[in-house]
Amino acid sequence: MTKTWSIQEFKANVSEAVRNVHDEPQVITKHGKPVAALIPIEQLASVGTKPKPTVLELLRGNYTFTPPEGENWDDDWLERAELTLRPAPFEDEL
Repeated sequence: MTKTWSIQEFKANVSEAVRNVHDEPQVITKHGKPVAALIPIEQLASVGTKPKPTVLELLRGNYTFTPPEGENWDDDWLERAELTLRPAPFEDEL
């Protein structure tokens, strides 16, 4: 079973929705159409979302890029990527 709230109802009853989230998913609607869902944090991993890397992770190189579903990238895809790097202009160069 799923509990459905309009946005206004959800805003007025956030605490109740959070308390009940382990019993059933809480669906939030806007103009009668579902727009969001409140689920237990344990179920988040099963949704299939992968958090985006932080800038620090990218700079350290400890983040593994994976191609979007249905795409197959070669190992050297980054080397073949067309990247144009240029220095940022400083005030005295403007």
